[in-house]
Amino acid sequence: MMWTINSLSKSLEKKFGDQVRVTSYNTYYDDTYEIKPLIEQIMHKNIRLPAVFIDNKLVVEGHIDELIISNVLANKGLDNVTKM
Repeated sequence: MMWTINSLSKSLEKKFGDQVRVTSYNTYYDDTYEIKPLIEQIMHKNIRLPAVFIDNKLVVEGHIDELIISNVLANKGLDNVTKM
């Protein structure tokens, strides 16, 4: 099945809860209070998109991986960022 970033983001939020946010070029100019802090991180740290944030902390950069998201949520270990 082919996912767009927006539908995948909604799917991930539904599966894992609203603490999971996926940012992409589609959400880059979204200035809502939920997305704005993530966009600021992306701009200041040169984070590659798409990026996955959990509780506003970067966990996956440059791709989307549901297994990593599951593991991070299970362990709540936000120390390592996975990059592609």
